[in-house]
Amino acid sequence: MTEAGARGNALDAFFLSMGELFAGTITADELERRHGPSASGTKRLALYKTLVERQKRGVLDHFFASVRIASRLTSPSRWEQLVTRFLETHTPAHWEPNQFALQMLAYLQGSPEQECGGLPPYLVELADHACTRFSAMSAAAPAGREAGIERRLFVRQYTHAVAEFALTAEKQPWACTQPPPAEGLPILVVRSVRTGRLLTRKPSVTALIALGLRDGVSLPSLPRGLTVHDVRIEDDHLVELGVLRP
Repeated sequence: MTEAGARGNALDAFFLSMGELFAGTITADELERRHGPSASGTKRLALYKTLVERQKRGVLDHFFASVRIASRLTSPSRWEQLVTRFLETHTPAHWEPNQFALQMLAYLQGSPEQECGGLPPYLVELADHACTRFSAMSAAAPAGREAGIERRLFVRQYTHAVAEFALTAEKQPWACTQPPPAEGLPILVVRSVRTGRLLTRKPSVTALIALGLRDGVSLPSLPRGLTVHDVRIEDDHLVELGVLRP
């Protein structure tokens, strides 16, 4: 093996050991036994685990700010407990921190009675809303006239008014004194093709039809009371809002 290859193997082994340190499966003493003493000292080396955990918690606290605030309204310690259990079984596997946060949605959705002690449905909906907003802001702009449903434009049917609660939680968290109220209206989440900013709307049936037609969804007939002219007017309105391209 060449000298460069040996150095590469040693570096790979070191990074694997650091991952174990961050996960808490080995101590700083064990890390030094494997790779030699740290110039900073064992105590400072051990501190890296604490610093990394704080960063992971910080990512989750920020990404799911609305979930954190809503959960504390009914249980002051619930959010911290959820994060602790999540970190015990999940580790970052991507260079982009938000990709780590996205994993928590599936965790909250899966067996909440067993894993999370029974979560109010609005907490899972708030988590889905946070991930949906991220997906909308990260999606590529449409290449043509298509709407891009579930690719860059997302329609969600929640049972609570999570969009309004999330907005308040981020801008005026002290004003969140009650969980999001029940509401069954669909919401549309998309990045504006005009301003690049996030748009959250409550679409009408006509708007949903216009979006579907943009993506090639064919309807045998329009709902009673609607005309093709109505759909075209709504399409123009969506263009004005920045939801669609002309």
